[in-house]
Amino acid sequence: MVKPIKKEADKKETQDNQKPGFWSIAPYIIIPILFGLIIAFQTGLLDIDEFKQAIGLLKNNDFPGKCAVNSCDTGVCCHDTTYDPSIGTNVSVFAVIVPASCPCPKDTKSEPVGIDNLAPGGPYNICECI
Repeated sequence: MVKPIKKEADKKETQDNQKPGFWSIAPYIIIPILFGLIIAFQTGLLDIDEFKQAIGLLKNNDFPGKCAVNSCDTGVCCHDTTYDPSIGTNVSVFAVIVPASCPCPKDTKSEPVGIDNLAPGGPYNICECI
């Protein structure tokens, strides 16, 4: 029987002693995480909008894709008043904006009075306060 050359034997030993590389074990880690996230989103354990906000894809002041139930859900409440020093009087909120895909909130008129196509992220429906 022929003995293997020493170089070949050394190569065999070093290959046997090597630890598995990252890419050989990555599928066993990544795939269960992905399936877990999919199941969590489908069952409602995780809210996709909260997840986007947590990883920085959605800012706090953006509409998160849910329609406002009342005007305060838009960030501005109907009939709130603030003092405007430039005109020297109180100014009251008379309308709010919601994404065009959403109906007007309950404390506003049911039909929008206009559409705002200029604001970033629009178009928005302009809903008049009752």
